[in-house]
Amino acid sequence: MRDARVKQMTLIAMFVAIIAVMTIVPQLGFITIGPIVGITLIHIPVLIGGVVGGRRVMIALAFTFGIASFIMAFFRPEGLNVFFQNPLVSVLPRILFGVAAWYLYVFFKKLMEDDVLIFGATFVGATLTHTLIVLLMLYLFAAQSQVFTDFFGDANVLNFIWLILGSNGVLEMLLAAVVGAPIAYRLRSTEYFQED
Repeated sequence: MRDARVKQMTLIAMFVAIIAVMTIVPQLGFITIGPIVGITLIHIPVLIGGVVGGRRVMIALAFTFGIASFIMAFFRPEGLNVFFQNPLVSVLPRILFGVAAWYLYVFFKKLMEDDVLIFGATFVGATLTHTLIVLLMLYLFAAQSQVFTDFFGDANVLNFIWLILGSNGVLEMLLAAVVGAPIAYRLRSTEYFQED
């Protein structure tokens, strides 16, 4: 039991450091393309750490991701980042993402036997869930604001959401599956990270 806790704390510390670096270094964890498009890659270490370390690790890393997003919104308040200064848009969706990602992982483990497929399906499903939750929170807490109206004018908010889902969402899902899933598979296959 003690060894498992030490392993979890070590994983959390390692991945929090990775998340911190990806947040601090511009265009590494939060990639901004123009004033509107932003691609998030920090969900990938959250997923890797979570599927390797367990539910507590997943949720702790998801919370860290939310706090990092919240802080980054104040240091780089360009484009849509200003809306992430609201913790209901930056922190809450990331915590919900962590919980959902864990249960997706558990679901796919029961459904499939091949770890590569389990990780790939989990990473794609969790990334889609993350994108949908963040867009929902943006719609609920930002779409009616004056800042949003000033930024987008008369543009239809739902068209914007579909655009983000179809561009950013698809790219983030692809990257999570192609980059994150093989790393998680390799880590999980080492003796140190075998399930107890």
